[in-house]
Amino acid sequence: NKYDNSKLHEWLHVICNASIVVLSLLYGKKDFSKSLSLAISSGYDTDCNGATVGSILGMLGGLEIIDDYWILPIKSRIVTDINKKQTLSINEFVLKTIEHIGE
Repeated sequence: NKYDNSKLHEWLHVICNASIVVLSLLYGKKDFSKSLSLAISSGYDTDCNGATVGSILGMLGGLEIIDDYWILPIKSRIVTDINKKQTLSINEFVLKTIEHIGE
């Protein structure tokens, strides 16, 4: 009971979620699938923890660290509601983001 996070704070609190991210990065040993699985299966704020772990590993290792299992289903496209609902290639989306940042 003394260390039960669910009694100390809400499920989206930084303490438990930052701990999950760190644990996933350490025990995943730069294996994208393993690290992501650890982050998501640990509970609490699963979507944010998975996104954080995936982003950190992506920045550290680039696209080549990400298995085809995660890449092929999205077919290099993204659906966005920026301006209007549209489907863009990821490259187009990055270029539009860079253009926007420069404004």
